[in-house]
Amino acid sequence: MLSKSVFEVSVYPPTIEETWMKSGIKRLKVDGTPDQRWQEPIEAVVYNAGKYLS
Repeated sequence: MLSKSVFEVSVYPPTIEETWMKSGIKRLKVDGTPDQRWQEPIEAVVYNAGKYLS
């Protein structure tokens, strides 16, 4: 099992939570077929992740 560094623990959970809360992805049904409604939330996820990766 891989363990996370202190840095990873301090960065990853807030990034995931921020993306989940602000992107709108939590409003999508995971058992549904991805359609046009998914575009904006997915773009928000990519944008938020990009902020932390650059």
